[in-house]
Amino acid sequence: MNDHPAASRPDPGAAPRMSRARRVWCAVRGVRRRCAAWRGGVPRAAARRPGLAAARWARPGTTVRVVGLVCVVLVGVSACGSEPVAPGGATVRVRIGSVTRTATATGALSGVTAGGPGSVAVVPFGEADAAAIRPGQPARLSVTAIPGLFLAGTVQAVAPDAVVIDGVTNYYVTIVATDWDARLRAGQSVIASVTTEGVHGVLVVPNSAVSRPGGGHPEVATIITPGPDGRLVRTPFTAGAVGDDTTQVVAGLREGQPVLLPGPR
Repeated sequence: MNDHPAASRPDPGAAPRMSRARRVWCAVRGVRRRCAAWRGGVPRAAARRPGLAAARWARPGTTVRVVGLVCVVLVGVSACGSEPVAPGGATVRVRIGSVTRTATATGALSGVTAGGPGSVAVVPFGEADAAAIRPGQPARLSVTAIPGLFLAGTVQAVAPDAVVIDGVTNYYVTIVATDWDARLRAGQSVIASVTTEGVHGVLVVPNSAVSRPGGGHPEVATIITPGPDGRLVRTPFTAGAVGDDTTQVVAGLREGQPVLLPGPR
């Protein structure tokens, strides 16, 4: 009788068993490779040294730590470690620019000059926009029937009396074009944009990067910036004018400072 049970006999077709040390090494190596792939393609040299070298290759918004031989990726932790900050998208910089706010509405050309500037557009603006429109403000006319044609213009007048269009209170605004095109015809539909506010030559940041805590203080705002150690920190600043696309920086940020934009949702 055979002293060894059949269950203990090695299977000739089975793969050779690995030693415990080999299994640990393969597990650690697999974790490192997954960390490298998650970070978006870390070079082998950095992956083999998962300390500061690997951290330099981490995506913005991530912190790479090494616990023993295991690579741990912490997503979007602020400098103090108590306030989570979601990972963002692209990085832009605080720059010198303009803050402009525009009011837009659709109207028509009521009169077209024969051979030069002076064509007139009459456009109904909602009461909130009309309250910010003044004679002399710059405007731009986009002619619907002529793609790519834009006419510079100036606000000539704002009607004192309201008209109700589809249940909405409007005021007619007269805009005189300072450009001309031979294809213009009276009655053509136009989209008019009037610049109601403009601040130029100031520090600006994109509106999409700005958060406001509320509390009745619109001048208090924050953005997310990379800290000295590479972590993301929420940085407060004093905001000024707010335009369609940008916000004025009054104090708290410097030109060239990186700013993290929110990622896709």
